[in-house]
Amino acid sequence: MNRKVKRKILKRLRRSQRSGRNQRKPRKLIKVKAPKKQHLLT
Repeated sequence: MNRKVKRKILKRLRRSQRSGRNQRKPRKLIKVKAPKKQHLLT
C-alpha cells in the first residue's frame, strides 16, 4: 500500500509543480485524506 500511496502523491506533486494553478488543490486533498503521512511529503 505504501508504494501505491507514494506513487499517487508523487504524481500529484509533479502535476502541481507543472501547473501553478493546481498547486493548492492537490495539497489540500493530501492534507484531508492522509494528515498523518504529511510529514513524508515535505
